[in-house]
Amino acid sequence: MTNFCVHSQVGVSVVDSGGAVRPCCKFSNTIDLPTIFDIESLDGLHQTSPYYDIKRNLNHGQWPSGCQMCQLAEQGGAESRRVWSNKFYGQHNLFQPATIQDLEIALDYTCNMRCQICNPSASSKWSTNTELLNDLDRAGIDYDKNNHYRNYQDRMKLVLSNTDLSMARHIKIEGGEPFYAKHLSWFIDKLHQEVVTPNKLFLNITTNGSVYPDEQVIRQLEYFPNSVVSFSLDGTEKLAESTRWGVSWETIDRNIQCFSETNINLYASCTVSILNFNKLWALQDYLKRYNIKVSFSELTFPKHLSIYQLPLSIREQFVTGNSELDRILTADITIDNQLTTTRDYINIMDRHQKTDFSSVNKQAWEIINANIRK
Repeated sequence: MTNFCVHSQVGVSVVDSGGAVRPCCKFSNTIDLPTIFDIESLDGLHQTSPYYDIKRNLNHGQWPSGCQMCQLAEQGGAESRRVWSNKFYGQHNLFQPATIQDLEIALDYTCNMRCQICNPSASSKWSTNTELLNDLDRAGIDYDKNNHYRNYQDRMKLVLSNTDLSMARHIKIEGGEPFYAKHLSWFIDKLHQEVVTPNKLFLNITTNGSVYPDEQVIRQLEYFPNSVVSFSLDGTEKLAESTRWGVSWETIDRNIQCFSETNINLYASCTVSILNFNKLWALQDYLKRYNIKVSFSELTFPKHLSIYQLPLSIREQFVTGNSELDRILTADITIDNQLTTTRDYINIMDRHQKTDFSSVNKQAWEIINANIRK
């Protein structure tokens, strides 16, 4: 029995402004991991400790402590990141050991939106609102306080410039908002120069949809036939404006229309949380207008926004016929009930955003309140 994982062999994920270098974005135990401020390059990373130990333990059928999210997902009958990635690399015959092939990074954390499922570690819009952060602190609400993004972007560029990406096969650029990142065009140009067989690179830029880039970036992306712009959407209309606050839905809709006129592949990704789990049919209907496929993933942090606080008997009422989404909704997973914190968090966010979640998603609000433990 083995728990072989592509990410433990060829994957690197840097998804917080502290710069922790993880094997993948789901890896949760960063205590022994170096950061981008500790290394000069990603080359040879997987032959060093602790990455070698993570790889060895997985190959021997064990679950390292940082891999609990995949372990929990698989035990609950959901498709984990490990399983998805192993399938992807197998189907496309991409795996090349001892190289950097799978990269999930933020070039920086400049952002123009303050999504409720996000935090100061991943968005400059979050970290600059000290009054909001103080209110969350006073309420004892947990969030990632790490906000070193001002030092991050130049260091990330240095590490990437020293890294051989010739065998890169799956690169996901996140943020912040990637189309605000000052080094985005430089990085795509590096890929142009280094990547062997560009038609085997799956380049994914995850955007909140608020920015349409200049034509130079559009042309750079069109060079790679498997390039993807993936819209990170958790709802439409007023629900989108409430849960991903900062930019009007009208602007996002207009930008999606502009992208639909390019030769870039378009997808959407949705994080299933307690804020939107009952409204995802509307998002699917909207994306069908542009023939955009959507993938779903379950929120794992912060836990007070997880759907797994709710009983399975409630979650299963909202299946839509999408197999990926329905697996998430009906997974046999239960976590501690923190719905009092959920309610308090929503109220604080509403106050600072001047929004009203109880009217935007009345049904979810009533479910949250009905399931608070007295």
